[in-house]
Amino acid sequence: MIIKERHYILREMDYKSFLYKCLVFLFFICMALICVIIPWHTGYIFSGSDLRFHVSRIMEIVKSNYHYPLLNFFTFSHVGYNVNSFYPLLTLYPIAFLFKIISNPIDAFYCTQFLLLTATEICSYYSARLLKIQKSSSIMFSMVYTFSGYIAFVYWFAFELGEMLSFVVLPLLIPLTLSFIRPSYVNDSLCQYREPLLVIVLTWITFSHLLTTLICLAFLSICFLCDLIIKPSFKKLLYDIRIVLIYLLATSFYWINFFKAYLGQNITGPEKYLNIINTIQLIENSLNNSISTGNFDPIKVVSIGIIPFVFLIYIMANYSKLNNLEKCFLWLALGFLILSTNLFCWAYLKEHFLNVTIIQFTFRFLIFVVLFITIDMSLLAKPRIFEVLLLAFVIGAFNINQMSSFRAEGMRQQAITKKPSNHHQPDYANFKVNKVNFPNIYSGVYNSKGGPKDYLTSNQSEHFDSIADNVIYTTNHQRIKYKMTPKSNQVNYEFIKKENGYVDLPVLMSASKYKVYDNGHIVNNIK
Repeated sequence: MIIKERHYILREMDYKSFLYKCLVFLFFICMALICVIIPWHTGYIFSGSDLRFHVSRIMEIVKSNYHYPLLNFFTFSHVGYNVNSFYPLLTLYPIAFLFKIISNPIDAFYCTQFLLLTATEICSYYSARLLKIQKSSSIMFSMVYTFSGYIAFVYWFAFELGEMLSFVVLPLLIPLTLSFIRPSYVNDSLCQYREPLLVIVLTWITFSHLLTTLICLAFLSICFLCDLIIKPSFKKLLYDIRIVLIYLLATSFYWINFFKAYLGQNITGPEKYLNIINTIQLIENSLNNSISTGNFDPIKVVSIGIIPFVFLIYIMANYSKLNNLEKCFLWLALGFLILSTNLFCWAYLKEHFLNVTIIQFTFRFLIFVVLFITIDMSLLAKPRIFEVLLLAFVIGAFNINQMSSFRAEGMRQQAITKKPSNHHQPDYANFKVNKVNFPNIYSGVYNSKGGPKDYLTSNQSEHFDSIADNVIYTTNHQRIKYKMTPKSNQVNYEFIKKENGYVDLPVLMSASKYKVYDNGHIVNNIK
């Protein structure tokens, strides 16, 4: 009788736990839908600053029938752009699958946004739970992190897909890091699987966004090094080295392709500039809590959001109540905040160390400000479920207001009604597309503005616009009429050559090995 009663209690507890998880999952779905349904209902995609670049990468996978595109011949002006050796690609495959199975590309686009937001909510919720944070506080962390001002900026203003993908799992780095250096702060179950989980999370980030990867690796290196200095242990050092080797092995596909394409090729790299946001401007943007389409100055739009800003003020006001971990998270948030603004010595570094311009925007560190503020507040506060629902209502109202404004600005953008050419390019980050003209995002000529010029040699960069015009020249610099058929990792040109000599094909030659066929016979080629 006692055994049966215990079994009954366990079944009842399992049922309640399952029901709770279902309700939380449904809640996350509703919060994500509130964010995407307003622009989705218009039937348009509104241009973010990187929209054309990332849609082209997605459609290259779709058009290549899921073969790995070492070179892009279906997109990026059909000239064999080698972007995938520099910009991670593997995590785009699930998104490409959505674009394949959903006939309407507008629906596929907003499904992508919706699923990524939902996945971010779920991962951030379980990240907090792994830190022994109570359920209501974990929901609060998930909401405030996912719908923060900076993530809204990345999703809607920029459509920076690599960052979006990396932000899904980024919160998991906090409990995973603590499981190595301060395991008492995390659930015991995490410590059993910390090594493979850390490698999986870092691998996902690496195959999503390079700059976020470098920041995470630098942060982890500092944490692990400090731990070794405080508690020296040769065994721990060997353990850390093993994790590094496993990570390098897991991501070797990307790193080998990257260094092969970059080293010794005289690659110009991304455009050299450094936009530094003023601290006052960041505060104003955060209090305004607005988002816009990509045709505005990002410095006047980017923010952490009003709720993380209020959280930061509250945490600082209650500094005396913080424990050591909470104080550490606060100082990390403030440190990344300084790195994000003109409070740091960016102007000096820009003048004396040109390579620092690879960051391009100092506000890229803001995601870590948001992350540490929200996780710190979740540790400090113990909200009741009613207070969490009230906060959810406020966040939902903010999202409706933001997305209504975003929709209004987007509807004023210019529709791309015909295939882009060198003489007819859509305004950078100031266009919209519907189901009918969606192919105009990735087909036709994509000139050097907005990404395609970032990973070229200096010689290619100088002549890129003429190469992208897709003209074949003879030895005497005469144009030849031809028919082009792009394929996965290759392109076919059909034309009649009336004289002997070389022809100049509109293909960007990279570090890859090429074979050129003339009527089925291999012929010599010169880069």
